[in-house]
Amino acid sequence: MKIIFAAALLLLLASCRKTNDDASSTSRVKVINEGIPKYTSADVAAEVDGMLTEKPKLVVLMIGTNDVSRMGPYSDYADNLTHIIGRIKHAGARVLLMSPPPRGIDVITSPDYFLNDRNDTIETINDSLARELNCYYLNINKAFKDAGTPNATKNSMVYNAINNASKPDGIHLTITGKEFIADTLAAYIKQNFTEDEYLIVVCMGDSLTAGGSTGYPAYLQKKLRAK
Repeated sequence: MKIIFAAALLLLLASCRKTNDDASSTSRVKVINEGIPKYTSADVAAEVDGMLTEKPKLVVLMIGTNDVSRMGPYSDYADNLTHIIGRIKHAGARVLLMSPPPRGIDVITSPDYFLNDRNDTIETINDSLARELNCYYLNINKAFKDAGTPNATKNSMVYNAINNASKPDGIHLTITGKEFIADTLAAYIKQNFTEDEYLIVVCMGDSLTAGGSTGYPAYLQKKLRAK
């Protein structure tokens, strides 16, 4: 009887130890979505301090799609990013810049959507500022292109007339596109940061970041929590 009791006790202790081991820092990772539809870099610059109240360890910034649409001066965009980066660093967080993904190539609603030359310039500005201001940088624009998207098929990760007939705007992302960003970003974060350095992540941006449970930050949290 004593032998059976001792064996049961050992099993219980082993189970408790496994449970405690599973509750590692990765299970406590929190990703906060601060993406707001229609926001430009100027909007984020005006509200950046309020987006840092959770005291993040890491801030991911992907902004510029609406700057491209409004065709403002590139110098204003660069100045806004410089201000945002400065405020984030002042709050004690690391900064990871991401260039926005490319726009659709389909004939959709307006020639205004064919602005990938400007989108590519935004990419260059992000790359340059990351080097100048000592930030991390992930080129999402290139990652999408390397993955063969956008394209004119239903498999495009950017909306088109086939995969989203009600809103074929050539700008917003399919679920696959959001998951692609989350997968690419999670791999980059895990490669470049220790777990303690991404326990709290804030994702700033526009409608490409927004979305609650369907935004890329929600998928990112699951990826970062996974073993």
